[in-house]
Amino acid sequence: MKRREFLKTAGIAAAALAAAGGQGAQTADRPRPNILFVFSDQQRWDTVECYGTAIFKGLTPNLDKMAADGVRFVNSFTCQPVCGPARAALQTGKYASQTTCHTNGISLPQTEKTLGHLLSGAGYDVGYLGKWHLASDTKKTPGVKPFNCRNKSVPPERRGGYKDFWLASDVLEFTSHAYDGHMFDGAGRRREFPKDRYRVDAQTDPHERKNLIADPKHAETRAKLAAVLKRRMTAAGEKAPAIKPAAIL
Repeated sequence: MKRREFLKTAGIAAAALAAAGGQGAQTADRPRPNILFVFSDQQRWDTVECYGTAIFKGLTPNLDKMAADGVRFVNSFTCQPVCGPARAALQTGKYASQTTCHTNGISLPQTEKTLGHLLSGAGYDVGYLGKWHLASDTKKTPGVKPFNCRNKSVPPERRGGYKDFWLASDVLEFTSHAYDGHMFDGAGRRREFPKDRYRVDAQTDPHERKNLIADPKHAETRAKLAAVLKRRMTAAGEKAPAIKPAAIL
């Protein structure tokens, strides 16, 4: 897939995720707000500057602006600190004991109502972009037939009601690496990341043209991040890693 085509697809994804559903998302008195739900994977609180991180100033300007313009929680806890179960809880508002998604490799039951179902029922167009991790059954769960789409397209009935736009993988680690990879669109077609594009940028900032961390002007930032990584690994009793310089793409 060419870079221009991927950017067009990603742009449509962003629009679909934020779209209010045209006339269907209007009330008699006022238009309904657009809703864009952004959630990251394995991100600690101290990687966001508005929470007081001391790695370096200006690390997360967009997240900091969102926090300044909205509501920032000082204390927040997950009921399931594992990828799939945490996603199931966020999508349904239920505990793992209710959804049965208590570990990875257990799909979200198709009878569960998600944010996608509820917003769609309220007249919104709903879309999903990124990692889903709620479609495959790889564990031996009583009464559940094994089903594996970790490296394949997620069938529509396993997408949690996100029916208007879809560009995702069930387990993104199975369809991509730090650089390069693919996801699947709503028709099940494989959509490649732009060549040599950092995975996070390909999903959230597809207009980035090169690996900026290798740029000479970011040398100070690289040194600070490397020092923090070494210090924390040493404090945890692990061997400090050998930091290799990145190449400019």
